Amino acid sequence: MESYFSQGIETFLRSNPGNTVTQYNMTGLLSDAYAKTASISNIMGGFKRTGIWPVDRTVFSDADFIAASALLENDSETAREDLGEINPRETTIEPEDEATERLVKSNSTELNNNCNSTDLNTSIEEINPLPENKGNAKKRKLSQPAVILSSTPYKDELESKRNQRQNSIKKVKKNLGLSSTSLFEARDDQSSTSKSDVVNAQIEYDTTEWYCHICEENIIENMVKCMKCKKWAHTSCAGTKKQIKKYVCENCK
Repeated sequence: MESYFSQGIETFLRSNPGNTVTQYNMTGLLSDAYAKTASISNIMGGFKRTGIWPVDRTVFSDADFIAASALLENDSETAREDLGEINPRETTIEPEDEATERLVKSNSTELNNNCNSTDLNTSIEEINPLPENKGNAKKRKLSQPAVILSSTPYKDELESKRNQRQNSIKKVKKNLGLSSTSLFEARDDQSSTSKSDVVNAQIEYDTTEWYCHICEENIIENMVKCMKCKKWAHTSCAGTKKQIKKYVCENCK
């Protein structure tokens, strides 16, 4: 096996010039050498030479055990000397008087009674209780079903919610001759227009009355009214001027 191992190292160094054999290469080299040497004939020869099989008691002569016999004789002599020095002696404990003897007997009986009266019915859970999970369980939100945004039921639901919101909001009272004007002031655009043509607007300053159907917020700002759907919108959201006469929202176009 040694020769095969050395041959494997030589082939490794030739195939990998400049490299050294490390501990990571030893496993592969040893496995190759062992595979070449560990044949059936070599294994059988090893058993035969040692006299294991077939059994041969004459393989080793008495001369092979001469070196070991010297060590065995020395060990036997030292063991005999140690055994000769040992003299067993019997020791007895005699009480000094009767009082000490009674005291020893009473103590032994008390110990026996205490040992017998020990409660062994205690469970392991009482000695070492199991840990409890005291973590607060988080409440999970209920999952909502998937809804198609462009479906008719979903649109109807949104329209109903929007109508309910608009009904709950008070409508701004406007008594103006034009379809949409500024709610803060009524201007005379032309000198020929008389004051009787424009009626003053009745304004109630309530944030809930300034609802815009585009941004869906109640902000006090100039508003315009769509001619078709009759819904109000902020001029900034609609992208129009505050004095426009004809306004149509994007939903009605």
